[in-house]
Amino acid sequence: MKLPSNHHYDVLCSLELKIRDKLQWCEECEIQKLKDSYMRSLQEWKKHNQESKSELSSQTFFKKLCINQIIAIFPALLDLMKIKQHELKLTNKKMMENRWHAGGDKKAPYIHAINALANSSSKCHVIQHILQGMGRDYHRCPEKIVILTEFPHIVHMLEVWLQKQDYCITAVYSSISVEN
Repeated sequence: MKLPSNHHYDVLCSLELKIRDKLQWCEECEIQKLKDSYMRSLQEWKKHNQESKSELSSQTFFKKLCINQIIAIFPALLDLMKIKQHELKLTNKKMMENRWHAGGDKKAPYIHAINALANSSSKCHVIQHILQGMGRDYHRCPEKIVILTEFPHIVHMLEVWLQKQDYCITAVYSSISVEN
């Protein structure tokens, strides 16, 4: 039996200049906050002569960079973050605590804006184009698509967006243990 070949796409999309500038500004602000925090900790250490010296935490910085990567995929999150600044925490911990990945869609603060988020995403436009071009497999069943990302929030947003368009979705969150 001869099967058709699989098609693979790396969806790399450039950002609009104004979005890139906003993200760069956010990144610079985060770097400055991190430096300021470190300097405050260092001054406290000097003042109180504590045993362990304060260290610059790369982990905090990398968490912020991950959030910026999520925003780069869904640029409308920048506007949503201004409105819901205290609520919109795009961390894996927050997602697991609120069980958004387990059907708690109404609790996720970005769900009400899912169409605006998808419309702002050039990756979503590419995914939509791929989905519209799909046909049927050799069993005459609808073809399948696998989307890989390292961010659970992206999985969740894509899942909700595609379900809203009546696609049959199975989302796998690899950072979640089997028990969840």
